[in-house]
Amino acid sequence: MPTAPTLLSRHDRLPLGVLALVVLILAWPSLQFDFISNWDDDLQIIENPQVQAPSLQSLFQLFSEPVAGMYQPVVSTAFMLEAALFGAKPGVFHFFSLLWHLLAVLALYFLAKQFFDRPKLALALALLFACYPAAAEPVAWL
Repeated sequence: MPTAPTLLSRHDRLPLGVLALVVLILAWPSLQFDFISNWDDDLQIIENPQVQAPSLQSLFQLFSEPVAGMYQPVVSTAFMLEAALFGAKPGVFHFFSLLWHLLAVLALYFLAKQFFDRPKLALALALLFACYPAAAEPVAWL
């Protein structure tokens, strides 16, 4: 009886480990960073009443009004949940940004592997994305 193909094979363990290691090595120092007030961390997190005082009304506001001149309801909702669960600690926000970046890198690997059917090319593309400064910038700067 044929079995259904799985997305994760034993051949994926090494590439996934390499990707996770690269992302962790590159982004780990960001866990020590503070909020950067000369960018928009203070406007999006520290001075944002929807993030600092979460409620159902503030959730609706995140989806209906821009924050700091940007409409990004998913990011703001994530910030709101992080602040509600763990407080306004910069390391927590950087940790979750690192986690989201890692998930994006792994998703790109699987997508490229399915699309091109060439695991080495998929790994190269995911490594490029993992190391590319514009893709990694949200990890270091919230």
